[in-house]
Amino acid sequence: MDLIKIKEEKRVQSQYIRVEEEKSARKATKYDTKDYKKRAASLREQFVVVQFEPEIQEEEQKQLRGQYFEIKEEKT
Repeated sequence: MDLIKIKEEKRVQSQYIRVEEEKSARKATKYDTKDYKKRAASLREQFVVVQFEPEIQEEEQKQLRGQYFEIKEEKT
C-alpha cells in the first residue's frame, strides 16, 4: 500500500513539475513575442523616419531659405 502511495505521489509531483515548466515556457514565449513585436514596430518607425528624412530636410531648408531672404530684405 505504501509503495502505491509513493508511486502516486511521484506521478503527481512529476505532472506538477511538467505543468509548471510548460507554464514557464508559455510565459517566456509570450514575453518574447511582445518583445519582437515592439522591436518590429520600432524598426518600422525608424524606417519611416529615414525614408522621409530627405523630404523633411528639404522642407526645413526651404523654410530657412525663406527666413533668410526675409531678414535680408528687412536689412536693405
